[in-house]
Order: sequence, then C-alpha cells, then structure tokens
Amino acid sequence: MQSFSYNTELFDRVIDSTSGNEIEILEKILRWRGFLVKKDTSGVLVSRGINFEDFQALVENRLPLSPVFSREWGAKIHPNVSIDQLRNLFLLPSMNGMVGKDYYNDTYATFKKCRYGAKVPVNHLDYGIAMLVKVMPLLGLFTVMSCDGHLSSSPMIWFKNIHHVNFAKRILVQCQWDGNLPYEDGGWSWLRFQWQVMEQSLAEIGDTVENRFNYFNKIQQLCNYIMDSDISTKACLLK
Repeated sequence: MQSFSYNTELFDRVIDSTSGNEIEILEKILRWRGFLVKKDTSGVLVSRGINFEDFQALVENRLPLSPVFSREWGAKIHPNVSIDQLRNLFLLPSMNGMVGKDYYNDTYATFKKCRYGAKVPVNHLDYGIAMLVKVMPLLGLFTVMSCDGHLSSSPMIWFKNIHHVNFAKRILVQCQWDGNLPYEDGGWSWLRFQWQVMEQSLAEIGDTVENRFNYFNKIQQLCNYIMDSDISTKACLLK
C-alpha cells in the first residue's frame, strides 16, 4: 500500500502528461486506475465488461453518465468532470489479495471462453498494473493474482494455466510489447510472470514520482494499444 500523498503526486504527474484536452484527461486517469474505457469525439465510453463495483464508483462520484446501446459499450461519460472527481477515482484505495474468483478450470475449452476475466474491482488491484489485469482477458488471457512489486521487484501477474502462458508469448508481441515474455516456471497452474519494464527496479533507480510514472507508463502504453486497436477483437475470436 503506497502513501496517499505519493499517489496524489502521481495523479498530478499523469495529468501533466496530457495535452490538457478534457476528454483525453478523463480517459487517461480512468485507465491508469484500471477502468475499461475508451474516448470518442464527445466523451469516454464505458465497456460492458466493467465490474459492477467499478460502475458504482463512477456513479457515486457523480460522473455525468448516459446509456449507450452497442455490443461493446454500455455507457458514456460526458467531459464536464472536475479534477476533484477524477482525483477521488484515481485515489480509490487498493488492497492486497487475489485478483478474482477462480471461475475457469484448466481446460483448453474454457481458456477460449475468457472475455472479461473475473471482472475484478479496481480497489482490489495495485496502482500501476490495475489496467493490465483488466486488459489481459481482452486478449483471451485469464489472470488469478497480481502485484505491483511494492517498489522492490518487477510487477507480477499470475496466469491461470499453461495455455494462457503459451498464448501470451504470441499475442503480446503482436501488441508491440518489446519487453520480456512469459515463461514456464515449473507448473501447470498459476504461472507467475514478472514484467521487466526496466533493467532495474524502482528501489534500485530511486522511488521518485517521475521514476514511478516512467516505470508504469510503459505498461500503460501496452494497455492503450490493446484497448485502441482491434487486436482484442481478433483474440476473442480464438478457435
């Protein structure tokens, strides 16, 4: 668990990385905290794969929402959102623990059915990798546990089984990920993958706000590619 003041400074740094466009800021802040959203010309679309608790967080923070009737998107957030509202969402506290319920068994047939994964609430996910957990199922990859590394090691995600590891090796390259790739660590269930974002950990390079932003920004770039391209649609049609 990181300090409140530190995450407030990170929030400010993420805002500073935008062009100042209201819709861009809205999308970027929500994605950094793990909300499945995508901007269009008039607002930010909310995925039908969003967890109920996440949607409740949007409602409780009084974001201006309207329904959308499409296959992928269920609502739209309109851009008249205050910085305080965005800050409250960005600073939703995270708790240590499991990523989500173990809904799927280890067969290849159920591997192919993965769409939104366990729909884990963002407040069960660490800062920095919450969005990564949310977009992996869009590629057909089911995760069962995650950790941001707590500044002493690389961020980690545990894949459900060997089928997800093998597919990740192929699909991540197509997502323009140029970091390391998953490997088998001696078992067939709950296979850990450490995302080597940089050669050194935050503890080694110095845990400043700027270093933390740069460290996790590469993961955000991967998440953005998955959300903004049609690769997730292709992955979900896996046969």
